Amino acid sequence: MSRDTINIVNLLILAELILLVIAGLFVGGIGLSIIVILSTLLVSWVYIWAKAMGAAYTNSHVKSSINADVVMVIGLIAVLFTYLALGVEAFFTALKTHAAVPLYFYIWLVSVVVSVISLGVVSYKTNPIRLMELETDRLMKQRRLERDLLSEQKEKERLAYNLAVVQLQGLFEKAMDGLDEMEHYIVESEEVSLRFKDLYSLPSILPNYSTKLIIHSLGKRDYQVALKLFDSYVDCIVVNSGLAEKSTDVASNAIVLCIQLKESTIFSRVERCILGEGFNINEMSNEVLLFNLACYYALQRDREKLLPAVRQAVQCGKSAEQFINDADFEFYLDDKAFLSALTLMG
Repeated sequence: MSRDTINIVNLLILAELILLVIAGLFVGGIGLSIIVILSTLLVSWVYIWAKAMGAAYTNSHVKSSINADVVMVIGLIAVLFTYLALGVEAFFTALKTHAAVPLYFYIWLVSVVVSVISLGVVSYKTNPIRLMELETDRLMKQRRLERDLLSEQKEKERLAYNLAVVQLQGLFEKAMDGLDEMEHYIVESEEVSLRFKDLYSLPSILPNYSTKLIIHSLGKRDYQVALKLFDSYVDCIVVNSGLAEKSTDVASNAIVLCIQLKESTIFSRVERCILGEGFNINEMSNEVLLFNLACYYALQRDREKLLPAVRQAVQCGKSAEQFINDADFEFYLDDKAFLSALTLMG
């Protein structure tokens, strides 16, 4: 039974009771019978008319508006109205004769009240507006729960991140004190970069540690350890955490390593993984990186790339004396263009 049908039945019960009470007060038992007959006829006619209009509206091919279903509904209406009339009649009969109200009247009254209330409750619970409000409320609660869970998850993630950073710092400090701990640091830094991809300040912490450890290894002339640190940074950390401003410091010291080991593949990886192939040297501001690039180009006898690197390095803060006093530039000390690049920007 649809909500509309429930509301109609409830309305019919209440309207019929009102008519029956009025008839019972002023007419008596005959009036009740007349009300039942007339009400049944009226409601039946309205029902048949509504069915016919519905069939016409939907272009349904109905041979007759009177069929078994219609007859059954009309019969149920008649039974319902008769049942209501019996209860009203019992009440007014007892009232007029001053006799006790019969027990079946109370049963009738309870059945009618319970039916009306039940139909009202069902109608209320199936109200589309109420159902929509309940669904909206459910969705809002679900979103709040999801938001709380996400917030809780982020908080747990942040706590785990903070703990990992503290542990990594401890390993870094141990690695600075002794090269024996370097391998442990490399493994942990790779795991942390993978676990916390692109999160918080990790992209700036890791290149800072890598730079200091590479410098430390270069100072100890442990070039293979420095190479391991560089490999770890470009093969894993950059892939997971991306590049940061401090990445240029890693590149700068990797060029020193490249010069020491005479391994041009290291420089190629610096270009590809950190600087980017086709990088514009005139857009760089890291003076140490620029100086080391100039050293590499000088040793490679790549004059075309050397001169712009020298100009940019001097412009960013390097002095002409630093170039002249560095053995890497000995080949160019009589080169006018090289000296011009130093003095022009000096």
